[in-house]
Parts: sequence; structure tokens; C-alpha cells
Amino acid sequence: MTSKSDIEIAQEIIGRSLFLFGAGATKDAGCLISSEMLHDIQKMDLSDPEKEALDFLLSALHYHSSWKNIKERKKPNESNGHQPNIEDLMLLIRRIIHRDSYLPYPITGSWADKINFLEIAWKDLNRTWSPEKSKTLFENLEEKLTARLSNWLNLGKEDTGYLIPISDYLKKSEEKGPTLEFFTLNYDLVFEKHFNRQDETLLNNGFTSGYFEGFVDKTSNTNHRINYYKLHGSINWEKEETGKIKESFFHTDNNRVFVRIDNDIVEEKEIEEFLSIPLGSAHIIFGQGGKFLTVDPFISLLYHFKQKLTQKDVFFVIGYSFFDPYINNMLLEGLSEESIHSKLMVVVNPQFKKENMLAVHEREREDWEDILKNRFIDHLQNIQKSTYLSDLPDFNLLEVSPQKIKIIPKYTKEFFLEYFSDGKGLSSLNEEIEQKEDDVF
Repeated sequence: MTSKSDIEIAQEIIGRSLFLFGAGATKDAGCLISSEMLHDIQKMDLSDPEKEALDFLLSALHYHSSWKNIKERKKPNESNGHQPNIEDLMLLIRRIIHRDSYLPYPITGSWADKINFLEIAWKDLNRTWSPEKSKTLFENLEEKLTARLSNWLNLGKEDTGYLIPISDYLKKSEEKGPTLEFFTLNYDLVFEKHFNRQDETLLNNGFTSGYFEGFVDKTSNTNHRINYYKLHGSINWEKEETGKIKESFFHTDNNRVFVRIDNDIVEEKEIEEFLSIPLGSAHIIFGQGGKFLTVDPFISLLYHFKQKLTQKDVFFVIGYSFFDPYINNMLLEGLSEESIHSKLMVVVNPQFKKENMLAVHEREREDWEDILKNRFIDHLQNIQKSTYLSDLPDFNLLEVSPQKIKIIPKYTKEFFLEYFSDGKGLSSLNEEIEQKEDDVF
């Protein structure tokens, strides 16, 4: 009997797997993670009232996160502790903008006179300000921060070299091999830029002729090797008045020029010229608290995620810090589903290395890997119980067996290089999984 190659074995595990990408998965492309976006705000050109408003909001967020860390007995700078991020800031700004719509506002509306003073200072600075024609201070901040996304996502300058190992795998594997099921929480265009060309579209993002049509069988396009589900939307998605979602721009083959679609007119622009024009309102879920909207394309994307979590046995969770209870619930529910093979969640994130999670004496124990898994589960459960991160923490799932967790404390670039290039990493992992299943029986 001919033994299987590493690539053939890698295909087997990929056929049983899905991949979920968090912000850390595109950091190697030059995209900022959420906390880095928050630090970058200091570089923005803002008026004095805007700067003072941001300082006020950031101090409130730092106080809140510090209080949570104290309550959970975490050190302020601990890698798995609570830290303010850009979505917290956006959520807070939106709640201030709409504060008179919240039920308790008539009672608590004067809780922060500072906000009222800042808004008065903003109006004084803008002498032509009027409620009919002008934006309020916090509406203006919301608009400026959203416009900053193109900088934070390194739009047009993405370095996709770290994805080459996946390209190598696709070249070495059969064209009719299993489709890679990629889910992402990111808005950037890193994967689209790398895998899609005019003559070859390896990545299927659910769009046909510029409009979102959903995901169909790969037989409809033999080039597709990857299904790419953007659960939070994308910086180049735009919602038309009809409700249809279209791609307003995308990369061209030379990766130095964008193509903008406007009223069905296609035109090419140099990147510098393109980015000098406001991108408009991207159809993304950015600091909306509850996260998911019960409308397409978000609801259908969630359906696909839930479906694949049921169908697949191995969940690769890459560059995600687990600070989203909604996503965590779906992952934990998926791990609890009955399956022919044992379910496993492979967590790829240097944040969870033993140096960050364990005391010195714990790292020296023979069973340190088991301790690390349990410490990770503690981290996950604290998030699930958090009233800061979830409106209904009592409904969040908590239980997961350490046997269903594997932690690979590597950066995304390192993981792709080691596991995809020649298939050896995935082949070894498949062997490890099969050995554990044999030990069970």
C-alpha cells in the first residue's frame, strides 16, 4: 500500500476543518489591531474640543477596564486582562449621540455635565453651527474615526507575503481538493488582494458581478479554492437604497491601482488619488455593541458559520482574543455538537503562551500544557460572565473540556509557514488528533 504524502494528509484535515480569523490574523499585513487603533488616535489632527472629548472618553474606558481587572484579580498590564479598544470607544460615542433615546435618560441625563460643556465649546468653535445643517461634536468624532479605518487597515499597502504558504499549499494540492472554509471578523482586503486576480479568482467572498449573492457550490466556479465569509462586513461593502450590498472598490491585478464601482461605472485610480477621496459609509459592524444585525448579508453569513461549526470537527481560531461572547457562544456550541470524530478547537495566538498565562513554577511542571488549557478556559469563562462585554451574561455558554482545546502560541505568519508550506505541520497535527482518538477507544 502506498503511503500518503503530507499534502494528501493535510487535505484530509482541511476537509474536516474551518478557520476563524481575528484581528491578529492580518497584523502581519500591516493592519492595526483594535488596541493599536486606539493609540493611533493621538496622531489625528483634531480641534481642542475634539481632543478634550476623546481624553474624557478614554479616561472613562481606562477606569472601567481597570475596575474589571481588579474585580477579576488581574494585573493592569496582564496580556489576558481587559483593555480599552477602538470598538469600546465607538460604542461609547454612539451611546452618547443617542443618549436621549435610552429609557433612563430623563433620570440620569445630567450624569456627565462635562459632555454638555464640550458640546457647547464645539458650537462656539463652529460659529455657523446649526442643528439642522451641522453635526454635533460626537457625531463628528464618529465620522472622523470611521474615516480613519483606511489608514488602520493599511488600505492599498497591504503586505500579503505571509499568505504565500497557503498559496503554496493550493498549488501542491489537488484542484478538486476540499475548499478552505475561512471566516473572518476583520474588515480589511488582505486576503482578497492576495488570492484574487483578473484571470484567477481563488477566493469566493459571496459576490457576483459586484453584488452579494451568497455562497454557492464550488462547481459553479472551478477556480474557487477558498470560501471567505466576512462576518462583520468589509471596508469596501456599500449598501444601496434598494438594500443590495455591492463592492464599491477592489484591488486590480497590479495591486497598485483600485477600481471603484459607482453607478455601474468602472474606473481605475492610482492608490494615492483613490485614498484622497472619502470612501463613504462602509457596511460594517463597527462598535455596535450587540454586533450582529438580523438582516442580510450578516444573518446568512452567521447561518453559514453555525452550519460549518456543526459539520466540521476541527476549528482553527487564529489571531482572536475571545473578547466577543457572541462568537464564543457559537464556538462552544459547535464544540458540544455530536460528531463521528472528536471535536477540537486549535487556538493560534502568542497571547496564550505559557510565559503570559502561567507562573514560573507552573511552567516547570510536567503537566504544564494541561494547566495552560485550564488557564485559557478560565480566561474564556471570565469573558463569558462579564457584564461589561455582554448584556445577558447569564445566557452565555461556559463549559468546554480541556480535551477539546489545543493551544499553538504562534504568530499567524509563523503558523502559516510551519503548517501550510509543505503540509507537514497539518499532517503532524492530523496524526496527533488520530492518536488521541485511538487512545480514547
